[in-house]
Amino acid sequence: MAYQHIQITREQPNIGATISGVDLNRVSNPAVYEEIRQALMEFGVVFFRDQPLTPDAHVALAAALGSPEVHEFFPAVKTNKEISIISVPANTENKPVGENGTDRWHADVTFREDPSFASILRGVDVPFGGDTMWVNMNAVYNNLPDKMKQLLEGLEAEHDALGDDAVRNFVLKNQGPEGLAEFAKRRPPKVHPVVISHPITGKPILYVNSVFTQRLLGLPDDLAKLLLHWLYELPKIPEYQVRFKWEPNSIAIWDNFVTQHYAVNDYKDYREMQRVVVSGMKPTEYAYSQLSNATQAGFIDSQAMQSASASDQDAIRKLFAG
Repeated sequence: MAYQHIQITREQPNIGATISGVDLNRVSNPAVYEEIRQALMEFGVVFFRDQPLTPDAHVALAAALGSPEVHEFFPAVKTNKEISIISVPANTENKPVGENGTDRWHADVTFREDPSFASILRGVDVPFGGDTMWVNMNAVYNNLPDKMKQLLEGLEAEHDALGDDAVRNFVLKNQGPEGLAEFAKRRPPKVHPVVISHPITGKPILYVNSVFTQRLLGLPDDLAKLLLHWLYELPKIPEYQVRFKWEPNSIAIWDNFVTQHYAVNDYKDYREMQRVVVSGMKPTEYAYSQLSNATQAGFIDSQAMQSASASDQDAIRKLFAG
């Protein structure tokens, strides 16, 4: 679309754009916020540089996208309970990659009935390193073979925050055993479709992530585990990604439905970010087979069937009869 009030610079062919030409502390025209929202829908994640947001401006930006919410995990800025402080202490013990919990591909709070729609993250105390990467899960889904899209249709997955060791240990460390028990009671596992429709654009999204998605439903256990771990690998394809180098007062806004993100754990010094999250909605299933333009690929290869013996053809038909 054409933008009249902001300037857009695309970062990668499949995801990401930088927005300039606007001071987020002095937005007086609602059309500016609307174009930021449109850019978010178009590019999945948008970036700003040199934006020393005041707390009120930070919350106002979130309110222009939806309803700011208070997060379960993180402490808040004293003057604005919607602004979470996300800090990481200096890594004096050379903590290995994979133990942060955020240095894995994931979407936020998919263990909720209505996961968050968007996040607005600002760099406050930024060390050397610590880039963040995002991946477009609509592009990931679109490039799956038609047979795989058919297999995934109708499948559901269980999302559970406390099923992940890093998240469970984080809650235990910060809230103690009683807090952990209360969290488990307040946030039981939730089931979402494996492929969802974006709540605004309707685009299909592969909605499985390696932190919160614990198991696939509707398949034999062995097959479900193999398929789930294969799905975990798909966000790692570079063609669907964008990587952002943080600076003080840099801002990233991401669509938490269409993207997953990965916080690179290569820095040693203290890091502090501030984030406001926009409340979301319950994911709904994307019906691949109901699309008029969908290629209805079968699981049986017709050319291979022609070269098979009569008995083999009969056996294959019986195998896929269900």
